[in-house]
Amino acid sequence: MAEPKLELDSILDAPEQHPFEVLSVARYALLDLVDSPFLGKQSFNLASVIPSWFIMTTNREQLRKYNSKNADELKATAMERADMLTDPAVLTKFTKAFLAYLDEMNKIAPDGDGKETKGKKAATAS
Repeated sequence: MAEPKLELDSILDAPEQHPFEVLSVARYALLDLVDSPFLGKQSFNLASVIPSWFIMTTNREQLRKYNSKNADELKATAMERADMLTDPAVLTKFTKAFLAYLDEMNKIAPDGDGKETKGKKAATAS
């Protein structure tokens, strides 16, 4: 544990610290499903951020109905929800906060088992 304070802060993360829900495995899978720019799947633009914003700000019960069979429905619902926004700064605030959050998460993420392979750490299967 290189940075125990960061790890503890992450584990005890309070949702009121940011304008979105805590990233879970299920939310990560949905972000991957919509080719989120936050995962490096496409470039950042308003249309590409909206599905990610929806996934990260919607309660999990509402997200449970989405999977690979209805990804287009997920994107359409995200656009409908964004159409209700009256302040476009909400998406800018979300983008900045979520990028900072992901950066913090990357700082504390384990790097694998630490085995060196030609100067780089070897990837491990989980």
